[in-house]
Amino acid sequence: MPRDAQRGMTLLELLLVLAIVVVVGALAVPMLRGPLENQRLRKSADLIRAEWNRARVRAMKSGRIQVFRSNNETGEYSLQAWVADTDDQESTNDTIRFGAPASSSGSNPMQDTRTLPEGIVFVGGDASSDSRGAQLQNTFAPPDSTQARPILFYPDGTTSTARLAVSNEKRNYYVVLSLRGLTGIAQASDLVTAQELPP
Repeated sequence: MPRDAQRGMTLLELLLVLAIVVVVGALAVPMLRGPLENQRLRKSADLIRAEWNRARVRAMKSGRIQVFRSNNETGEYSLQAWVADTDDQESTNDTIRFGAPASSSGSNPMQDTRTLPEGIVFVGGDASSDSRGAQLQNTFAPPDSTQARPILFYPDGTTSTARLAVSNEKRNYYVVLSLRGLTGIAQASDLVTAQELPP
């Protein structure tokens, strides 16, 4: 056999290389999971901002108040139109009837439920309203502690002043979303820790 002939890898060498690849992969996966979760959290905040912008535009185009509701400790939320009982237009599945609490009128305020990306949840927030929304806010008093107060989008382009926080399942990072009532401008914070959350 000539000296310069190439020799193949032995089975032992192949298994050793495979073991090194598995160990490096096992070390790399947890380091990649964190940035992926953070990206999912940022995308969820962008999704909510887009829903708020869509609700504001829909309210201005339709002339109907739009209602955004979210459930704390879950990723569930809904966006529906608010229709007065005296309104002669037909209501649809994405319409909430006004004049009686949702349970007695037959419509469910979280009927058209949507969900944030997997692993992202609402962890709190609040919405304040002016005199226009006081009656609506009282009619929509949350039935339990998991529902945040509704955020209202008016046909004139104004909204409830609101703040919501979303987090990943580990609760190590948060994004705070704020909505300015007079202008309807929605903003999202950078990633913050629990200590950095505003009061």
